[in-house]
Amino acid sequence: MVIVIVLLIAGFLYAGWSSAILISVLALLWIGLSVGISFVSNKRYARAFNGPVDQPSKGAVDRSRLSIGRAIFVGELVVNLPAVGLLVGLIFPVGSFVQDAVGYDGTGHAPALPSIVAVAVAFVASWAWWAIATPRWLLWAMKRVVDPIALRNAVVGSIIWPDNRWGRAFNSTQWRSTAMKRAEQEIVQQFVRRIHQGRA
Repeated sequence: MVIVIVLLIAGFLYAGWSSAILISVLALLWIGLSVGISFVSNKRYARAFNGPVDQPSKGAVDRSRLSIGRAIFVGELVVNLPAVGLLVGLIFPVGSFVQDAVGYDGTGHAPALPSIVAVAVAFVASWAWWAIATPRWLLWAMKRVVDPIALRNAVVGSIIWPDNRWGRAFNSTQWRSTAMKRAEQEIVQQFVRRIHQGRA
């Protein structure tokens, strides 16, 4: 994916097209990929991301539940899209505001302070949105999908950070209450009990 993005950027720069067109193409590709992911079946997610735990029998599966793919699509819309929007969208207005505040009139060498402040404000706002929205979306989705374990494993690397040293440090910044943690644990425990009852 990174290679495709780099090739697209290089192609657009070579063709002399504007950055607005590049951003639009990348946004359309991201939306198309997210929509495609939303149609992946639960069975594929369970097989790919929840191998050690057997799935419930066909009779135990509630077909009215939200599919894992669609739950991830909702997560992309409510977590990633606003986070990226804040990161990209705040830099210019905040930078312009700080430039006006320090008295820069647009002539001569631009001071570095407005750019630094703009990037810092955009990053903090984007991270704060991710930290607040992610655990709330995850709990909402875990309540509605057939396999909450497969869901949680499937969003590693796209909505939540991997389970390594740095990933655990970043994930620990999520603003999740004790009640939300307990609710997530209960959902997983209920799912595992349902699996075991289906085996019996």
